[in-house]
Amino acid sequence: MPEERPDLQVRVTTTDDGRPLITIAGELDVVTSPALATAIDGFVDDGTSVVVVDLSGVPFMDSSGFGTLLGIYRAGAAILVRSPSRQVRQLLDVVGVPGIVEIEP
Repeated sequence: MPEERPDLQVRVTTTDDGRPLITIAGELDVVTSPALATAIDGFVDDGTSVVVVDLSGVPFMDSSGFGTLLGIYRAGAAILVRSPSRQVRQLLDVVGVPGIVEIEP
């Protein structure tokens, strides 16, 4: 019997200074990435230069989850990642995408 996982939770708000903020909770992988893609589809406005992505609630992310996040960049904005777990931080370090993703502790 497969192990059950809670669905991915995605909340879209703004930071105190008005930047878009996406807060994600749950594992971000090949199974859950489509839910994130749906939530952020068309999210970036033409004038948005940085989108803040809070990953403090993401214990695991694979390359498909990261690829989905890159949709923000492809839409025209840089990505500022907040509070990634150790595993997520390692993935971001391995992928190494300077100028696209900035990491904030």
